[in-house]
Amino acid sequence: MIKLSDITAYRKFLNTSYFFNALTEDEVESVLNVCTEETYAPDTVIFQIGDIADKVYIIYKGTVAVTRTDDEEYLEFEPVYGPGNIFGEMSLIDGMPRGATITVKTACTCLVISREDFQWLLNTSSHIALAIMKSITLVVRRNDSILIDILKKHNQKLAEDNLEIKTTQETRLRNERLSTLGRFASSIIHDIRNPLAVIRGYSELITCDTRVQSTVKEKAEKIIQLVDRLSSLSAGILEYARGNLQLNYSRVNIREYFIRCIDEMLERFSGRRMEIRYEVKTDGDMDIDSERFTRVVYNLLENGYKAMPEGGTFLIAAETKENNIFFHFKDSGIGITAEEQKKIFEPFYSGSNSTSIGLGLSIVKSIVEAHGGSVSLHSERGKGSTFTLVFPRFRS
Repeated sequence: MIKLSDITAYRKFLNTSYFFNALTEDEVESVLNVCTEETYAPDTVIFQIGDIADKVYIIYKGTVAVTRTDDEEYLEFEPVYGPGNIFGEMSLIDGMPRGATITVKTACTCLVISREDFQWLLNTSSHIALAIMKSITLVVRRNDSILIDILKKHNQKLAEDNLEIKTTQETRLRNERLSTLGRFASSIIHDIRNPLAVIRGYSELITCDTRVQSTVKEKAEKIIQLVDRLSSLSAGILEYARGNLQLNYSRVNIREYFIRCIDEMLERFSGRRMEIRYEVKTDGDMDIDSERFTRVVYNLLENGYKAMPEGGTFLIAAETKENNIFFHFKDSGIGITAEEQKKIFEPFYSGSNSTSIGLGLSIVKSIVEAHGGSVSLHSERGKGSTFTLVFPRFRS
């Protein structure tokens, strides 16, 4: 039983506790008269799930953990009760076995009431019954909160699993497309190279023939250059399809190389209804595969040209920020929808109004990333598009 010397402390405890502060002095005395004092060491199991209920507990000192499952995934949501809390009352009310396991976390002292005394208190005092109802309401609210937290965690896990499945499916689809591209490229590039070799051979004969006019020789030399570029493009597509892109780095002056590259594009895109402008706000050297970067510029210009069917302006700019070179390619075309932007760099994706095979931008992305760089897109429908390429200045 409760020691006489402790009565004053326990009376003050009940008068100030959340559940019993509305009791009269006589009601407090009634509670104390049926209580026994029990102490528990840490890790003591007071009762377990499924036990027959025979007592209700009021925590005076220490803490206990309430566990409803042995699943470690949800242990973080289980509540801890401290001084003033009541536990064990619900099973005494509904007559069901214990629905939780109570384990002592820190050394604990409890006021304990037997089943018979608990029923007597409820029948004799509406204030005590109300105190127990407050305790049950708190338990229900805590359980609701725990359930919400568990559902949130479940939903987060489901979202993560769904994203992983989606990513896996997209990767598998991309690999299947690349495999298809590899087989396709391997089967036709051999057939392309043979006529290209013949065209190049005849063009070389023309340049060596002293009877041919100089203007014709110039055209033949141009044919040789274009054949070499087409051969390089074919090899690049094959490398991309096989996933073994090999870069041929060289150190170039940024300004000189960029202007030379743009001059070449001006010549190649001459006659089209597209004004090409450029701004070079940088100087110094950088390491780059110049041939493949030319392919990047060409692909982006070609993409911009297709985005401006009525003509327009294409701005190319270069600037240095710390150890990176930023290249901006901006067109004044029709823009790209948010939905299309999600797929724009995927192989074989060419948009709803395009007749291309959809490799240009995916090749751009692979070349930029092979340099250790990144590519991003900002576009609004009707306001044009800007592709930003970031390259490290020097090889790491």
